[in-house]
Amino acid sequence: NIHALPPKNIIVECQIAPSEISFETLTLIDRFRPFGIGNPKPKFYLENLTISQVQIIGVMKNHLSISFFELPKIKCLLWNFQDILGGEPQVGDIVTPVFSISKNVWKERESIQIIIDTFIKMENESENVNCEEYVKDL
Repeated sequence: NIHALPPKNIIVECQIAPSEISFETLTLIDRFRPFGIGNPKPKFYLENLTISQVQIIGVMKNHLSISFFELPKIKCLLWNFQDILGGEPQVGDIVTPVFSISKNVWKERESIQIIIDTFIKMENESENVNCEEYVKDL
């Protein structure tokens, strides 16, 4: 189970629908490059996703590949999960991931993946995460 949530603040641009995790959205995000200290890559969140699979990966066994029932075709990665979560999420956990969207290229095949920064805990269903609208009038 997840034992601790990170103390750091992460700026979340907005909630995103699963259907918006696409190459089209990634193309819009890429219009704001280059990303760096003064222009961080935008972070999004999805509420109440159910973990369907967790696999520890990496030579040092410190990263996770996570699948969600609601995102069956999207690869989700979490780097250095022990430092971030303090424990391993379990199948069946309902979480709200904060993440960035990126492109994965492997063996000349491109796919969308999300890189999870953390999970946020909603105290109740009516609570909103403080976020700013990222794409207004594109």
